[in-house]
Amino acid sequence: MEKNLVPAPIDNKNLMEDAFEDDNAIFGNFYDARGHRENGKRHMVGLVQVRDEQFPSCINAEGYVEASWNYGGNTVTINIIGANTNIEDFDETREIIFEYYKKQFKSWECEDNPGLAVRFGSENDSLFVHFYFDLAKC
Repeated sequence: MEKNLVPAPIDNKNLMEDAFEDDNAIFGNFYDARGHRENGKRHMVGLVQVRDEQFPSCINAEGYVEASWNYGGNTVTINIIGANTNIEDFDETREIIFEYYKKQFKSWECEDNPGLAVRFGSENDSLFVHFYFDLAKC
């Protein structure tokens, strides 16, 4: 972990869950999955369509995503569980969806969220989004 970073918990005080569950650019149009809101676990599934920025009527990738996090934790896990291979193959769809989510979450590093630092990791079909506070910027 970088020197000045401390975990930023998703606890409705530091990071609000509304930002995940209400924003259609994140998981706002997803459905509750088994175990959602049980014992602090958040678990949602939904269809993600990544549209071309220049031609918004064109879909560059489409896939089913499973998102989960724990209340009080600082990491969101995004799993690609299905892809429309009529648009792109599974691996290309995964990469396009991961880049989409990286762009969405990176935009949270702004004046409205002073000191917030978003970091990413991935393994196989999972993207991990980690939230921190940068003490040097707080």
